[in-house]
Amino acid sequence: MDNSSARDYIYSKVCGLLSKVYTGSNSQKILSVKTLAELYGLLFAKEVPVVPESILAGMIENEAEKRFLDEFVELLDSFQKPDRILVELLRFYDYENLKEIAGALCMHEEKEPLLADIAHYSMLNYSKWPDIAAVTENSPLSWYNKIPEVGEQQSLDSRLDSQYMNSIWNCAKKIGTAVGESVVKLFEKEFVFDNIIWAMRLRVYYKMSVEEIREHLFFDDRSKGSKDVLAGPALKMLSRDFSNYDEWKDWKYVKMLNPNTDGVLWEVDPRWVENAMKTELSKKLFSVFHQHSFTVVELICYFKIKQDELDLIRCVTESLRLDGSAQ
Repeated sequence: MDNSSARDYIYSKVCGLLSKVYTGSNSQKILSVKTLAELYGLLFAKEVPVVPESILAGMIENEAEKRFLDEFVELLDSFQKPDRILVELLRFYDYENLKEIAGALCMHEEKEPLLADIAHYSMLNYSKWPDIAAVTENSPLSWYNKIPEVGEQQSLDSRLDSQYMNSIWNCAKKIGTAVGESVVKLFEKEFVFDNIIWAMRLRVYYKMSVEEIREHLFFDDRSKGSKDVLAGPALKMLSRDFSNYDEWKDWKYVKMLNPNTDGVLWEVDPRWVENAMKTELSKKLFSVFHQHSFTVVELICYFKIKQDELDLIRCVTESLRLDGSAQ
């Protein structure tokens, strides 16, 4: 169907799908389950497979991801030509698949790892496994053409993450119009938060210097340094004392900090801040979705909301598998 008709169909379809998403106020339904079997029944409404819990946990995560990807591919197929940014968003799973492939080959595994299927929207040729150069050939990831050493994987994963973020950011800036401005603001907020969380982790857990942390951040324009729209807030934050709450009272995101209790030593808790920022982004996604009906924004927000749901499902399955509690 033409793009105008497709948007009418998609708005109705996505509204129905969002009503069933287990994020925001609906997240408590998942967090209240007591067993993996109960979680499986809640998510898929069918008979629970009789398998060990360690296997069932993986089945839940994989089936939830597959269902989402199948739905999203079907939505994109409604367009004669989907917006570029929607295809690039979906290719997140190409980047993640390549990490899995590289990791498996690095460990000399003979069996191809389980990969996410994004159908004809993939830019990689998975049929060429285990030839990693052939898998990435003629794609934007063709530079990844050899099996990495164990010590190289982390830096290569970071390069993949940066390339993905850059592709999304560039697509967002090219949309134009008021809709495009909203998309840019949405991803600006996400990437600013990503940089802040990453900088906090590197400072608190690894005691890195500002110069070291700078190399791990995502910039719009690296030459602008602390004035960069995406990395600037994280770089400026690093001048504060991470063990002195008083130095954070005028911070723009002070409400997202872990509480300070009199008489108790305080330090910035990156995990607390990450959860607070995820909650803020989730609220923003739902708000923006309803502000821009019948536009590309709908599917952008839906994609990000569903990824949040998948993250929650993974956290719950891991908790249930390890200690029997979803909380």
